[in-house]
Amino acid sequence: MFLNQLKTTILEKAKTAHANYKILIGDIHLDVLRTSLHTNKYLNFLVEFGYFKIIDTITRHASNSCLVHIFMKSKIIHYSKSIVSPITISDHYPIFLIIGNLVTEIINQIHSQEIKYTILYYQI
Repeated sequence: MFLNQLKTTILEKAKTAHANYKILIGDIHLDVLRTSLHTNKYLNFLVEFGYFKIIDTITRHASNSCLVHIFMKSKIIHYSKSIVSPITISDHYPIFLIIGNLVTEIINQIHSQEIKYTILYYQI
């Protein structure tokens, strides 16, 4: 029933939106870190619609579970990363989503390599 509601209320409507990124975010009480029949159906369902999982780590510290989900569908090559911050200000950790251009990310990694300089003192 939940999957049918998700399909008719969100995913079908998202099909008509013209956007480079479509992101599903929510506190969905299915722990994607543990295998179950419901979790597998949910994950397979989202893959069928072209969405991929961004978070794959603990988001709720009290139960060591991943209940906050981020799934994304994209038309372009991209770099995406989630950061789960282990701050216990509520029953869930704060989550950040970073989306960028994959080529830009590769260039930034190349240009941000650490360079160590040695200072030489000469006495004249």
